[in-house]
Amino acid sequence: MSFRNILAHGYDSIDDRIVWEIIEEDLDKLRLDIEKLMADRIRPSRL
Repeated sequence: MSFRNILAHGYDSIDDRIVWEIIEEDLDKLRLDIEKLMADRIRPSRL
């Protein structure tokens, strides 16, 4: 089961501390990954 499905459909069984830990540990990496994907999309690739 994906984390998104747990959040969307299992809200009564979610431990807020675990969600907050995931945010604290992974949000910066996610932001950097998104920025890289956006930059790669804007910049034409050179083959």
